[in-house]
Amino acid sequence: MLIVGAFLQTYTFNLLICGLCDLGHLEDARELFDKMSEKGCLPNEFTFGILVRGYCRFGLANKGLELLDEMRRFGILPNRVVYNTLISSFCKEGKTDDAEKLVERMREDGLFPDVVTFNSRISALCRAGTILEALRIFRDMQVDEELGLPRSNVITYNQMLEGFCKQGMLDEAKTLVESGEKWSGLSPDTVTYSTLLHGCCRKGKSYEANNILHEMMRNGCFPNTYTCNILLHSLWKEAMEVANEMWTHGRASLGNLGNSFIGLVDDVLMLAVARDVFLT
Repeated sequence: MLIVGAFLQTYTFNLLICGLCDLGHLEDARELFDKMSEKGCLPNEFTFGILVRGYCRFGLANKGLELLDEMRRFGILPNRVVYNTLISSFCKEGKTDDAEKLVERMREDGLFPDVVTFNSRISALCRAGTILEALRIFRDMQVDEELGLPRSNVITYNQMLEGFCKQGMLDEAKTLVESGEKWSGLSPDTVTYSTLLHGCCRKGKSYEANNILHEMMRNGCFPNTYTCNILLHSLWKEAMEVANEMWTHGRASLGNLGNSFIGLVDDVLMLAVARDVFLT
């Protein structure tokens, strides 16, 4: 009964701390955490995980990091979830060096980084514009699987794809999608196609965007709101260009720009009608 009572007490504290963290009352959550020992109740790995997640959700990864040493004082080893939460948070804050140190610390504790760990690192490096370093990690995942590295998934590919597209590296982006299908058996999803569309629209490549849109629908990936917003934003920019050209030189001067623009307009209008049918 005593053991059961202690477990229930810890469970109750965990619920309260979780609720406070969700509300953003982190100081109150920490105060309650500190009172657990006074009440004869010791925190468990879930207590620490809840508090770490709470700090990280509000951009306080350093506070969460301090809890790793506290865990050891209670005889609790950090698990992979706690490490991934911290690594992901540091990556989102752009602190890639701190994230890499945590990856090494994770290995020292006998925990192998999983695909979530690697995806966080790749995403952060792509956002920082260090695409070559992100690509190095990505390639390591492809060739070193036998050494214990995790296998990349569609999220990994989409993050690398976004990194290429943001840098205007459309050829590399298309090659990546093709290699994912050929070597990993990963089919492009809506996010994949939307990212490619965004990359083409950024570069003003309406013809390529139109082809990707058709391929997307042929493969059964229905565009979502994000996809439509990308296309509409691109159409608005091109509409201004088309209008200026027609005003100055007449429609005949538009050439391929006018044709690709008109084709894309038709496709977006059909998408809008289709979405209305499915959503009503």
